[in-house]
Amino acid sequence: MREAPDKPTADDEPLFGSYAGAFSDTDLRLRERGVGRFRRAVSEKSWQWFSAFDEGIGVGGAIVDAGFFGNVFVWVFDRAAGEMVVDADALVPSSLVSVSSEPTTGTVARISVPGRRLRVRRDAGTDGEDASRLGVEGSFKGTELSLTFETKGNTPVTAVCPVEGREGGVNATKKETCATVNGEVSAGGEDYTIEGVGNLDYSHGLLARETRWNWAIGSGTAEDGDASVGFNLVSGFNDGLENAVWVDGEPGAVGAASFDMRDGEWRVRTDCGTVDARLAVEGIREENKNVGVVASRYSQPVGEWTGTVAGYDFEGAGVAEKHLARW
Repeated sequence: MREAPDKPTADDEPLFGSYAGAFSDTDLRLRERGVGRFRRAVSEKSWQWFSAFDEGIGVGGAIVDAGFFGNVFVWVFDRAAGEMVVDADALVPSSLVSVSSEPTTGTVARISVPGRRLRVRRDAGTDGEDASRLGVEGSFKGTELSLTFETKGNTPVTAVCPVEGREGGVNATKKETCATVNGEVSAGGEDYTIEGVGNLDYSHGLLARETRWNWAIGSGTAEDGDASVGFNLVSGFNDGLENAVWVDGEPGAVGAASFDMRDGEWRVRTDCGTVDARLAVEGIREENKNVGVVASRYSQPVGEWTGTVAGYDFEGAGVAEKHLARW
């Protein structure tokens, strides 16, 4: 896998492909490539998504700038009780959210309205290494979050992907697994401490009016405990260019992925045989929203992943997702 350049374009043209590392700036040069102001306003999307798991709980959320509107959500899942304690979201004017085109430093994403103040920020680590720590802080509809994702030693995978159905379409995405997560969560009248693993997804693109994908991401360890292992796989979106596995923080590209969803279990496999993993579903987030020009339909199970990844017997935690967005 090639080292990521500083930006996803050169001479105003996208550098399509898969890379190890991160762009410091995801400016897609849309105006310079002839994409008009109106099309940029309604079709340029960006988001920062996060999730974290330990044996007791899972927590996740995202701040999404979807052009003419913003969407923010937070969920908390009590793994011991098998209960989704919180699954809250807010649809707001896009002026009330921000997602930076510079995902490796400073405030990456935030919403700041009464009762919904959430910020995702990148900071240097304890030894001064740039962007090795991501913090999620704030309060969202009664849920308090204070989480630190330590990513030092884990190389992200960044992909620049063509977008079918959108002239000039391009999407830059950065995926990270096996972050070390520590923090506190207050939700549903309970206080939780989390010490576990985390997954991150930053994306910025000029996307199609209708976007579909199947997706899976997981972080954990080899069953012998000698290596951290993670994976990120998608089908139906991004040409599979973001498909990757990680072993002890080092990424490797893998081939196309197929998904099988039945009888309360999700299975994902790569054509190259590098990944064959099953998600034992502990809980499911689901939504079917239609508010005129905007619609979203998804099923996102959370739970325990087991299987083989990069030659290792693997066990970990994460999510899968089947998603249709019309935006």
